This record gives sequence, C-alpha cells and structure tokens, in this order.
Amino acid sequence: MKPIQQFFSNRNPHVDIPAGEYEGPLRIDYPYTVSGNGATLWMKKGTALIVEADNVSLKDLRIEITDHPESTVALKLRNDTSTANVEVYGQEERDGSQSTWALPRILDFGAFAAEKNNEFHRMIALDTPCEITNHVHGISISPQKLLPGKNDVTFSIASLMNGTILYGDILLKTIDGISKRIYVTGRAMQGAAEKHEQRAEARQEAAEEQRPSINLSGSNTVSKNHLVVKGQRIPLAGAKKLFVGFQGEHIKGDIDPYAFQLYENGKTRQDKDLIFFGNPQSENNGVCIDHKDGMQGVSIHLENVPEEVKNIVAAFAVYEEDGKSSMYFSTVRNPLGKLYIDEKIYDFPLKLGLEKVINMLEIYRYKGEWRVKLVGAGFGDGLKRLCEQYGIDVM
Repeated sequence: MKPIQQFFSNRNPHVDIPAGEYEGPLRIDYPYTVSGNGATLWMKKGTALIVEADNVSLKDLRIEITDHPESTVALKLRNDTSTANVEVYGQEERDGSQSTWALPRILDFGAFAAEKNNEFHRMIALDTPCEITNHVHGISISPQKLLPGKNDVTFSIASLMNGTILYGDILLKTIDGISKRIYVTGRAMQGAAEKHEQRAEARQEAAEEQRPSINLSGSNTVSKNHLVVKGQRIPLAGAKKLFVGFQGEHIKGDIDPYAFQLYENGKTRQDKDLIFFGNPQSENNGVCIDHKDGMQGVSIHLENVPEEVKNIVAAFAVYEEDGKSSMYFSTVRNPLGKLYIDEKIYDFPLKLGLEKVINMLEIYRYKGEWRVKLVGAGFGDGLKRLCEQYGIDVM
C-alpha cells in the first residue's frame, strides 16, 4: 500500500484515501477536501496529522496514537479546519491551543450483582461540549450532553441475568465533528455485591491514588491482566512467542483452534498452511496447536515464521460432525479471548451470537514489524466459509 503522503502529491483538491491502515506523520499543506473512508492513521509517538494550510476539510478518518494517547497531541489543526466524523485517540491542537480531554480508553465495571440494578459514577473531563451516543445494551447514561470541565456521569445498569457480559462502546461527539470512543465492559455475577457508588467527585481523589499507571479502565481493581477491545492493535516489537486461547462457561461441545498462514495476496498457498488438530504444526515450527492454563489454542513463535508469511489468523470453531452441529457461540457464557505475549496476559471480552466460527485475532507484518489486531468476529455458517475466504477448499 502507498505511503499516505503520496495521495497528496498531485494537488488534486479532492483526496479519497482508500480504507486501510497508514502510519503517520501526514502533513497537509494545501486546501484539500479529504475523505478518509474510515481509514486509520496511526503513530506510536508524536503527532500523526499536521494541517498547515487554510480551508482544509477532513471527514471519515480515524487518528490513533498507540503509546500514551491521553498525553500526546495526535493532530494539529488550523482554526478554519473543517472536521466531520473524525475519531481521535489522543489530544488535538488548534492554532497552538491544546485540548485537555481526560478520558479512559476502557471503563471496566468488574463484577456486579446479577438480577439487580447497579449504578456507577465516573468523572469525564472535557474542554468542549459534546453529546454521548450509547451503543451498550443494558445500560443507561446520564447526562447525555456534557459541558466543558468535569462531568459526573452516571452509568445505570439494568437487572441482568447471571453470567451476562456487558460489552460495547460509547461515542462522545463534539459539535466540531471530533469524536472519542470509550469501551465499556463488566459482568453480572450471582453473589457479587450490588453497586451503588457515591458520586464521582467525592471519590475521585481516592480512586486516583489506587489506580495503577497501566490501568486506564476507570476501575479500582488491580489486575495483572491487560484488558483489550475489538479493533485494538498491539505492537509486537521484541516479542518472541504468543499464545491465543479461548475461555468460557457452560461449553456444551468442543471448540477447536485453527490458524491460517497467509501470504502477500491474503491467501494460503497450500493445505498445510491451515494449522489444526489434523495438521498440528507448520513445516517451519512457527505455528502450532498448543495448550496453556487448561486452554487449547494456538502458539506462534515469531522468529520461526518465514519472511514470505505476511499474516497469521487465529480462529476458533464449534466442532461439527459431518458438517452439522446445533451449538453456537451464543450458548457459551462469558466468552473470553486470552492472549499471552511473552510474559504479558491480555483479556479480550467477546460479544458473540449465532456464530459457529470466530476470527479471534490477526497477526500481521507492518513495515518489517509484527502487530496484533483484535477482531472477535465470525460467521454463522461454520468453518467452511472461513477456510474458503483464505483459499482452502473444503469438500
């Protein structure tokens, strides 16, 4: 794929960026109208997008800083820069004036009482008015319109059945067309305490003292595991080994792991590029079916993966005898992806329905370095469709 700056080389006033992922920085020094088509512009550190011209228009673009976005200026704009549906992970600057948003990436409410109403308060600090769009089923949020400064936001969770996982996102949209996304998770559990927290302002100081630096979830619970969410990317610079597993409760059948080795065209080259119980190890010993902490899953030894392999997909599927099974992932309670990167452990809550196979995550090369993308999506018509998507013929 072209470096993103090349789309701006011919002074065409209208720039259409193909959907995809691009590494910054990008400098715009001409009055372009830019349509991002949902493309992501990212950087580990530093400013990803710098607008140096007047009368620039940006829409349908995602800007992401992967390291410490809460304190990094992700994009620098002019006062007359027009923005629409521009999602930002990081701070913005307009003509030298920097934003001071104080938002968590994830709100993790932990375990709360099943079949009872629970209420949480979180402080959200803004420097511009915005409105909350709620995409989380089973929760109500008040107020929905936030003002500049500190806002005490109430999250009221309706009575949920035991074992229900709360998972989704809320979008904070400004009148200027900038938006911020916060993921929300939690679990209704029988025997857990019913939560009716005091207002956030009264408990903020104590919460800040207890919150570890690696935990941006808003929860006061210290956990050795890192919480990750759908669509999130993790750089793997220096990592040597990964393990991908699946956990859940009330699993009434076998759930088997699969891995696909993909090449430049996004397809396998031969049947042996599908790693599963019938072919448990790749020829180069880079990918294998493995076990860890009581889970069956996929291990990947990055140093053993051939250079021509560009992507590795780790998937899980309901076992189907003679191509038939009445089980779906919706019958599994509290489904959770587990990712081990060397000594670090990541929890990936899943929101599943009538799928029989799920693409858990993808590991891919980007400019010579491996990265992980959390996917957590699948198909209701079983493994056959996933195999055919990646070039494996299933009879």
